[in-house]
Amino acid sequence: MDDLNLIPQELKAAEELKKRRTGIAVIIIFISVIVVIISCIPTYLRYQMSLENKNIEKEILKLSFVTDEINKLDIQRKTIQDRMKVLDTISKKDQKWTDFIKNVSSITPDDISFNILNISGQGISLQGSSTNIQSIAVFIGNLENSNRFTDINLNDINPDDKKNTMTFNLTFKLISGESKVK
Repeated sequence: MDDLNLIPQELKAAEELKKRRTGIAVIIIFISVIVVIISCIPTYLRYQMSLENKNIEKEILKLSFVTDEINKLDIQRKTIQDRMKVLDTISKKDQKWTDFIKNVSSITPDDISFNILNISGQGISLQGSSTNIQSIAVFIGNLENSNRFTDINLNDINPDDKKNTMTFNLTFKLISGESKVK
């Protein structure tokens, strides 16, 4: 009884053909879906890459802004350093000038006043006045005896009868460390 088959052969063949066609259609649909998915992968990857590129470009813009700010700050730093150098040089020169003025005033008699002081490198030209010619002589002697000045020359001396004073012109040079005053 196992061999008994009541379904006609044509129906059986048609049923099998229908199953095969359905199986083939399912396989074709499955392969088509896979092909569509595979063909979409490059587009998806391009989209993801473009998003990543946009993010990288944004980061580069941020970094270029930071770089520009760093460059501006570096320029400001250099400017400030240059200004500090100038101020340092000025303050050093001011100290030398202060020392120079202290040295000259410490050897200047009380009745001598200075009208004009010109400094050129190491050379100093001084125009002054005094009520007493001996004070001028003492001042010149003090300059000569000082270890800070050299080449002292009295260029001229003139009486000013209206003011009852003597005007004089001296030139001299600074020695060593003080000779660097400019």
